[in-house]
Amino acid sequence: MNRIGSMFFPEESLKIVLAVIVVAGIVLAGFLLVGKFRENNEQRNAQKFIDSILNRYARLEVGENNTFIFQGFRGGGNWYLTGWSDSNPARPQKCFFAPCLCICKKGSISLNCQLDGFCRNLSEPPVVSAAAVESYTSNPSGTGGGGPGLPVLRTPSCISVGDGVLALNLSRTETSFSVYSSVKNSANAFCAF
Repeated sequence: MNRIGSMFFPEESLKIVLAVIVVAGIVLAGFLLVGKFRENNEQRNAQKFIDSILNRYARLEVGENNTFIFQGFRGGGNWYLTGWSDSNPARPQKCFFAPCLCICKKGSISLNCQLDGFCRNLSEPPVVSAAAVESYTSNPSGTGGGGPGLPVLRTPSCISVGDGVLALNLSRTETSFSVYSSVKNSANAFCAF
C-alpha cells in the first residue's frame, strides 16, 4: 500500500494537472485559430466572387449580354448576391448614395449586407433575379385545415452562391446592369418577395 501511495506525491499531482490544463489550452487555441482562418477565408472568397462578376461587367459593352461561368466557394451556400438601386431606402449604408451590387451572408437582407456583406458601387442600378421558385401563400383563416395555402410562383431578388459552378447571365443597358440565374434553386426562395 505504501508503494502505491508513494508513487504520487502532491507536487507530482500538481504538475500532471498543470500539464493537462496547458495541453487543453493549446488544443482549444488551435481550434479557435482554424475556425477564424476558415471564416476569414470565406470572406476573402466572397469578395473575390463579387469582384470577378464586376470584372466581367466592366468588359460588357452597352447593349451586350452574355452568360458567364463562376466558381462558388466553400461556405458559399451561406452567401447570396443581391443588388440595390440608389433610390431604395432599405439599401445598406455602405452603398452610400449609389446603386450597388452586394454579396451578403444569409439572413435579414439589408441588415446582413450592412454587417456581414461586401458591396460594390455601380454607375447603373443592378437588377438581380433568379428563376421563379414556388412558394405557398398562407392559408386564409376560417377555411379549415392547416395546409400551407396556394402555390405561387415568385421571382427571387437574390441568387444563392453555393460551392459549385454557377452560370450567370450578365447584361448591360444604358440604364441598368442585370444579373440573372436560370437555375431553379430552392435556396433562392428566402428572398422571393
